[in-house]
Amino acid sequence: MKKEEKIQYSTVEKQRLPLFAPNTCSRSTAKTEKKIVIAQNSHGEIIVEGEELNQTHRDVLDVFIATATVLQFTETTGRWIIAGNLYDVKKLLGTKNTEYILSKLRDMMRTTITVKLTQEDETKKNIFSKTTTLISEFGYSETTFKNKKQKNIRYFYVIFSKEFSELFKHDIVILADRQLLKDILSIESPFVKAVVRYILSHQQVTITFSKLVDMVSGKGRSVKKQYRHLYKKQLLENEEFLKKIGINIKHEGNDLIIEYTQNKDLIYFQMPNQEEQHAQQKQLS
Repeated sequence: MKKEEKIQYSTVEKQRLPLFAPNTCSRSTAKTEKKIVIAQNSHGEIIVEGEELNQTHRDVLDVFIATATVLQFTETTGRWIIAGNLYDVKKLLGTKNTEYILSKLRDMMRTTITVKLTQEDETKKNIFSKTTTLISEFGYSETTFKNKKQKNIRYFYVIFSKEFSELFKHDIVILADRQLLKDILSIESPFVKAVVRYILSHQQVTITFSKLVDMVSGKGRSVKKQYRHLYKKQLLENEEFLKKIGINIKHEGNDLIIEYTQNKDLIYFQMPNQEEQHAQQKQLS
């Protein structure tokens, strides 16, 4: 597969941090209650205040990036701007419900998140710490473009917050085959979807199922024993698909060992703002 056929849809840290819970149901809270969720893994810590974001929010964010006609960093504002055709977003997400998408964007605009990144060595040194929302603005622009039917279409734009833009700007870009992104979006189990996203943020990884649950959920989001059994069942039900994309499962006692080696025909990494330079320069284990 030629490199130009790959599409950008995410970044390494966004995939690894437990920013989006491995479920599809936000924890609703009373208006007078300020919900705070703290989730940690070896890559960093997330503190969520408000509506907890989940895999449906990640779906929407990834698809906006993947379908963008415009994806640029504006130096004057220090923010990333994503713009494109909302029809393309709905088509890739497999929905005609515009309000569903807008509701996810509103959640990402009003939920306050503290992101803390730590050095991945014995020092665990703090290398990034910001409190922000993911999105600062979205809507239709006055600028138009012609679609395939030569109709003038107004751009639908999403602007990242300045702090999230800073993280996004310096992160390693993930580019993938379009069909792989479609396959990820079609996974029914939100836990398996979260696992696939986490695993694919590595060039090579071997991890136990027990540790994997902690990595995608984040310590702080307690996962009860019955849910761990359910998650294991869901993972094994998707074993054929996982094997197809290079994720192999081995049984070891009561646990599972998950192994993965990146297939560059499906997915590869790119250093930010450097089209020809791949991410081997950074250890991605």
